[in-house]
Amino acid sequence: MTSIHTPSEVKEDFLGAAVNILFSSTAEKVTADLTEAEVIIIDTFFTSLQWDVLDQTADPVVDLVSYGNLMELVDFNNRWAYKGSQTAPPCFTHYYQNVLSTVYPIKADHVE
Repeated sequence: MTSIHTPSEVKEDFLGAAVNILFSSTAEKVTADLTEAEVIIIDTFFTSLQWDVLDQTADPVVDLVSYGNLMELVDFNNRWAYKGSQTAPPCFTHYYQNVLSTVYPIKADHVE
């Protein structure tokens, strides 16, 4: 999952930042050691995505509370960060990429 953040004003050619969180529905690939309550936070986030608000070519609307809970859960201390480009067209440069190294669980229903 990639979350794009864009500032209201461009400063020093900085156009935005991306947080890339890795998920897997295969238990062997999950590296996060989570409590059941933390798994529920991830589940709630994916359940709250409002795909029906937009057409299927656009990103879903996100419930801000469940998004905030997910961002508080993930481990930002173990990540790769680099100045790169946006990963979707128009692929603007001067985007800071943050790729979290922990792999989190996702239920197969949410992948579908």
